[in-house]
Amino acid sequence: MNRFSIPPQLQGFFAQLGNHEQHPWKPLPWKGIYNKVLFSDPVSGATMELAKVEKGATFPEHFHNSVQTLFLYKGRLRTKTGEVYLPGTFNVIPSGQKHGPFFC
Repeated sequence: MNRFSIPPQLQGFFAQLGNHEQHPWKPLPWKGIYNKVLFSDPVSGATMELAKVEKGATFPEHFHNSVQTLFLYKGRLRTKTGEVYLPGTFNVIPSGQKHGPFFC
């Protein structure tokens, strides 16, 4: 397994370091939507995650209490305004900003 040790300065943080392929996808409450949280700061709530979506899936408008980062690994997302996110898209969403709904 090619996992890295968590540096002492980051003890208490959630981190899945190394090759992300070694970490499992977690299903979200919406059918066909999965994520991998790679890093999360329990104090600020800041999170870095990967997302994978299946064709035909949707998830509702929502917001987060902290900054959210998103890297779309697989699938396509279309916003209500018609903007399309393709695999490889990276986005940072400010704390409290509503986003979605997304159609896959």
